[in-house]
Amino acid sequence: EDLEKPALLVPSAEDLTQLEQAQATASEVTNTVLTQRLELDEKKRTVSMLQKALNQQRELTVRHARETEKEMKKRLDVQKEEYEEAIKRHLSFIDQLIDDKKNLSEKCEKLVAELKTIDKKYQDKIKSLEDSHVVEMTKLKEIHAAAEKLRREKWIEDKTKKIKEMTVKGLEPEIQRLIAKHKSDINTLKHIHEAELLESDERVAQKYVKMTEELRDQLAAEKEAACARERDASKQRYEKQLQQEEEAYQQQRRRLYQEVQEEKDRLAGSVSRQHAELEKLQRQLEDNHRIALESMREEFDKAREEQEKRHTSEIRNLQEKLKLEKES
Repeated sequence: EDLEKPALLVPSAEDLTQLEQAQATASEVTNTVLTQRLELDEKKRTVSMLQKALNQQRELTVRHARETEKEMKKRLDVQKEEYEEAIKRHLSFIDQLIDDKKNLSEKCEKLVAELKTIDKKYQDKIKSLEDSHVVEMTKLKEIHAAAEKLRREKWIEDKTKKIKEMTVKGLEPEIQRLIAKHKSDINTLKHIHEAELLESDERVAQKYVKMTEELRDQLAAEKEAACARERDASKQRYEKQLQQEEEAYQQQRRRLYQEVQEEKDRLAGSVSRQHAELEKLQRQLEDNHRIALESMREEFDKAREEQEKRHTSEIRNLQEKLKLEKES
């Protein structure tokens, strides 16, 4: 009630002046609070913009990482195609080796067939020689028998003529002796002729057998030598070709492995560098964001504290001033 009674009084000029000063002070405080609020809103907008920029940078980083991953996948696909093409070439090379081996086997079989043909030809030749030998031996026996028959008939004719010329009776014993001797000579000649024929047949047969064996051995030796030479030549050619192909294959294989390893190392280095760059960029963004937030927070806290201190001080001064005015 005591407080309400002065409100009914007409304020003096001094009271009006103090009231105006109080209103001005309150207006100044209000303006200061509004200014600080505007600054706070501005800082909030700055934080929002920084957060938006950070999000955009994160999206850019993610997009860049995806593009990098896509590029790496593309490179890996290309490398995979190159590896598959190299494998196809190797398989084609192996197929070519198999075909070459097959052709070489066919050549060996053809050579064996030719050797069999040559062997058959020589066997036929030997048989022909044997048949010719039999024919010649038959002719030789016939000629020898005819010659012996002519010689015996001539000898008998000569002896008969000689006996007929012996007309003297005193020579009868001599004639009988000559006839007996003639018979004995005939038997002896017959045995000698048979022995000569037998010996001649044996010599011819032995000679033929020897010639046949020598020819057979010669043909067998020539055939074996030809087969051995061809086998050795074929084996050397095949081994040389196989060695060359193996060396080429190993060289190609080492080169491909080296290229693959180099590409792996290059990709690994590139990926490692990109990861390091991404991590570095992310750390920088996070540090910048953290520093910006801390700076804005510190500025905001500092401004808020200063504003609170200033507001508290102004209110305290205003209260003291009002108190002094009331006391006076």
